[in-house]
Amino acid sequence: MQQGQVFELRKRAVDGSPVWAYRYRTGGPGSRRLQWGGFSSERDAAEALERALERLRRQKGVGSTLTFRELVEEYLAQIRRRTGDDRQALLAARQGAPSLRRPPS
Repeated sequence: MQQGQVFELRKRAVDGSPVWAYRYRTGGPGSRRLQWGGFSSERDAAEALERALERLRRQKGVGSTLTFRELVEEYLAQIRRRTGDDRQALLAARQGAPSLRRPPS
């Protein structure tokens, strides 16, 4: 099974808090290693790593199928990352993402 690594970077955020990153290999030993950083918590980095590994598994045809609930949770997580506010994300989801609606004619 494909695995990766979450770790704390040496650099710090502007406010002095730790910055986290993850890395994983795209294939077996000796393959290309991808690394992404800038996460404010270890949990955020671990969740991003799991999403990246799942995408890689799907590309290789060994990924799992998402349930409807998992799909919705993934969608809401993406909205939260963009807005940074859980309440805004939930409100947008409940209202059918009004920013995507056409203006009345």
